[in-house]
Amino acid sequence: MIGFRLVQGIGGGMIMPIGMMLIFKHFSKNERGFAMGIWGVAIMIAPTIGPTVGGIILEYSSWEMLYIMNVPTSLLSLVLAIYFLTKDGDSERVSFDWLGFLLVSGGIIGLLVGVDALQSTQNGFVYFMIGLGFALLIGFVLHELRTDEPLLDIRVLKNFIFTASLLLLANSTIAMFSVLLLIPILIQDIYGLSALYAGLLLFPQALSMGISMTIGGRILDKKGPYPVIMTGVVLICIATFGIAYSLADLQPAFLIALLILHGFANGFVNTPVTTAGLNALPANHLPAGTALNNVSRQMMKVISVVLLSMLFEARRHIMLPTGTIISPLGYLLFKMLHRCRGMFVIVHSARLFT
Repeated sequence: MIGFRLVQGIGGGMIMPIGMMLIFKHFSKNERGFAMGIWGVAIMIAPTIGPTVGGIILEYSSWEMLYIMNVPTSLLSLVLAIYFLTKDGDSERVSFDWLGFLLVSGGIIGLLVGVDALQSTQNGFVYFMIGLGFALLIGFVLHELRTDEPLLDIRVLKNFIFTASLLLLANSTIAMFSVLLLIPILIQDIYGLSALYAGLLLFPQALSMGISMTIGGRILDKKGPYPVIMTGVVLICIATFGIAYSLADLQPAFLIALLILHGFANGFVNTPVTTAGLNALPANHLPAGTALNNVSRQMMKVISVVLLSMLFEARRHIMLPTGTIISPLGYLLFKMLHRCRGMFVIVHSARLFT
């Protein structure tokens, strides 16, 4: 399963940056907000609708259908791509930065394995893995600054607007995935309700996010990034604190209302922030910026899921002291491969696009 999920992630990693690059190539600056809003509906709504679709399938069919259902949609996507996408020009051979790939892969794995193991033990191996992870990531940065064809051109981080957009995107991603991870656990493990109920509870949030992405893109094109992004950030804070501080006595209707507000706010932040950050880059830096944007998005998914899972396990261990915490390395690697979605293929695909 891990192997096939890796193959699936490679395919997803090729699609995401190229789709974004197509938008920035064929739309002018004052049209990109709305175009990115429509694109973001597919990218950001899919993880939100996933629990609803998964709940319906698990309620009325078998778990195998969760995978089989991807076959016809993939074939349809292939036919549409062959029909609509045309070759822009002659291709150019680009070398893959294997040393950079190995350094950053080893660094991320070392950090995640070490941090994950901290919740159950604190021996020398744990601190060795954390230290090794930091050392490899520092080596990765130094290598990328020296090589002519880097895996990630981190020099684009000198652009303050682009760097700020990545920080806002990271916060927005954490806010969204904290809800997607913890609310279904609350509904099923604490309230004792079905996976279908949990999925239907999250569905209105997905709809509100899709609507707000297109609205936010329109506002960005006409008024600039500040009004729409600041509105989204404030609403995310209100919705998140509302859920956190009233969850014990929260009625389903009120929870749905807060989730709708949360989704609407995320739509006002996610794609407008991405569009504003990439608009601030010159055209020759767009491939590197697109790659960094997508890698940052996928990395924050991984980090937020791992850290929130650790927090949940630690709290469950405190509240249920007779339980045991099981965190095998194989499961951690599965989570990483499941969430990363071929993030390093994202980088290479963005470079090949040019």
